[in-house]
Amino acid sequence: MFKILDVVATKNSGICRIIKEETFDFGTGPKKYFTLEPLYKERRQNSLVVRIPQDNAYELMRPVLTEEQVKQFIPTFPSIKPLMIFDARLRKQNFYELYQSGDLKDQVCIIKSLYLISEELKNEKKHLSFQEKEYFTSLVNNINDEFAYALKISPEQVDNYIKEQLD
Repeated sequence: MFKILDVVATKNSGICRIIKEETFDFGTGPKKYFTLEPLYKERRQNSLVVRIPQDNAYELMRPVLTEEQVKQFIPTFPSIKPLMIFDARLRKQNFYELYQSGDLKDQVCIIKSLYLISEELKNEKKHLSFQEKEYFTSLVNNINDEFAYALKISPEQVDNYIKEQLD
C-alpha cells in the first residue's frame, strides 16, 4: 500500500511524492485521495498538486523503478519494436491503448513509434498533430524523470546515459 512520503510514478504527472491523504466529496460521497507533489515541478507547466483516489491508486500510479531495474530495462530498448501506423486516427486509438496499459515497454514503443513516424512525415513535408507532439514530450519527460530519480542524475542527463548504455 502507498503511504505518505512514498515516491511514485504517475501516468500523467511524472514522478511525484505523496504528501498527504485527504477526503473530498465531489458529489458522490466522501472519498479518500492521495495528494501528490511532482518532484520535477520546473518540467511540469500545469502540475502543482495531483490528487489520486485511493480506491484506484494502483491503476494510476506505481512504485518508481529502482536503479537496478532501470539498468536492466535500458538494454531491452533495441528489442522494443515501433508501430509504424500512418493513419492518424488508427494511431491515436492504438497508442491510447498502449498508454493505458501503464507498461514502460509500451511507453517506449510509443516514443520510438512517434519519433520514427515524425521523421517519415518530415520527408513528406507533413508532421505529427499538436496533440501527438505533446503526448511524445510528456512520455519522454515521464521516463526521463523516473530514470533520473532512480539513477540519481538530472532528467537532462538521461538521454546521454541511455545512449552510453546502448553503445
